Amino acid sequence: MNKKKFAILALSVALTSTAIALVSSREEVAAKRNIASHLPTPGAVSLPRVDEPELAPDNRVRRESLSSHLRGPFQTLGDRLEKRGKERVSVAGALRWAGGEQATPFVMIWETPGRLRLEVNSGGQQQITIFDGARVLRTVGNIDGRDEDLLETLVYDSAEHFFVSQMQGAATRFLGTRFRLIEDSRAEYSGPVYDIFEVTEPITSRREVREQTRQYLFNSDTQLLEAVKYVVMANGQETRVELRLENWRSVNGQRFPGQVVRLENDARVLTLNLNLASIAVGPGAQDGIFTLVGGR
Repeated sequence: MNKKKFAILALSVALTSTAIALVSSREEVAAKRNIASHLPTPGAVSLPRVDEPELAPDNRVRRESLSSHLRGPFQTLGDRLEKRGKERVSVAGALRWAGGEQATPFVMIWETPGRLRLEVNSGGQQQITIFDGARVLRTVGNIDGRDEDLLETLVYDSAEHFFVSQMQGAATRFLGTRFRLIEDSRAEYSGPVYDIFEVTEPITSRREVREQTRQYLFNSDTQLLEAVKYVVMANGQETRVELRLENWRSVNGQRFPGQVVRLENDARVLTLNLNLASIAVGPGAQDGIFTLVGGR
């Protein structure tokens, strides 16, 4: 083969290789476009939260999984939500509804992650109401709206539930620190200031489950939960609910409120007085106290 023919052959091979490369490149681009056409847009991508905290197998709250803004309030509450052997709290007290002639004694048992047993003595008859985390059960009588309000207050409007909800992935927003209770920033103010967290989650202690957004107000200085606020819509009517947790005391290294007051549209509707001397903290158990035959 002479040099001229060899050069022509080499050029032909080179052109063929380039053509093949161009075709391959076009096919590759087309393939990529085809794949991209079947992918969701970036705004629609929903990725799993690999760092989403969860309750430990023994239902303890893990301090290291909490937001840095919450570790102070969590420590102030005591260690009953994170230490083994302190899952169950029992306390005696008395409750009074607005307009009621006398207070009604009760015994309440609360167990992480949110089970409740309420024993009320009314008119010489004992009535037991149980919330097992999903259902409400009762031994005597039907559950009405007032009973549901009481259960919601005891189960959801508490510091214990707030921290447990963080482990369960409840939608939470930190609104900021050192909020005042008056809106006029120019006015003189010497009252308490609050760090506020907003939580949205389903309320399962009612006959009709609903999504509810709550604001939890922690005193910026004492780090204690002092108020819970939310708005309830029912039958086209708006009700402003506020829970006040007062008279916090330390009992064997654990902090508890001595009184819980429920207000609706600024009017007091329920007062719960807790006998802090009766408080007992101990291990959880599968002893059947959160189980009843029958239910709503």
